[in-house]
Amino acid sequence: MAPLAEALRAERCVRVFSRPGWDGGPPTARKNYYHTQGQELVKVLRTGTTPAELFGWSSGGLVALHAALAAPELVKGLYLYEVPFLSSRDNDWRRLYGFLAMLAWGKLGRKERSRAAFWRMVSEREHGPTGFALLPVEARSRLVRQSGPLLEEVLAGTGAELREMLEQIKIPVCTLTGAASGRSSHIAADRLSEFICASTRHRISGADHLAPLTMPHAIAESIAHTSERH
Repeated sequence: MAPLAEALRAERCVRVFSRPGWDGGPPTARKNYYHTQGQELVKVLRTGTTPAELFGWSSGGLVALHAALAAPELVKGLYLYEVPFLSSRDNDWRRLYGFLAMLAWGKLGRKERSRAAFWRMVSEREHGPTGFALLPVEARSRLVRQSGPLLEEVLAGTGAELREMLEQIKIPVCTLTGAASGRSSHIAADRLSEFICASTRHRISGADHLAPLTMPHAIAESIAHTSERH
């Protein structure tokens, strides 16, 4: 998230929330995984002086949604980039294959192989190689080494527990997707928009799931444009 945080700092004050397991510490217990992390985020928000806008990438968006529902007075807007708000029937054979590969490598104790399978799965593009495959070799290696508890997050689910609560969100919500991303990313964004009345959609040209790392300025510009309209 560092590249996006730097791009956003050009026009606003930015604080990065280090989720448990991504900060070098132990991961959150799987039961109520995202709800628990949302509560941790609320604690951080309470240290601020004004309501905040939250940006959540992938499963981080589920954490942001939980925080907004738990403390709506502390959140004035949400920007959600490719949140995996999916049901099992939304996954095509490529995502299923990626999930099984991730599990298999994880059970064999091959953590880096398991993480690489995850990044290939989530960075599927509509055409051509995955976003992960398009990264330079060193960037792929760094992403795999520095990843948090990816397997735990996948097994924690895709936000099904939020479905009955999302209509309570009244603040502006922008669901962002990469225009080059695969089918599942757009299905998830469409479904999220159906559940949240005050939501808008925006597609970022040329971007895929890894855009917060590879195209941070494009995302920052999209956020600035949407924020001005609100």
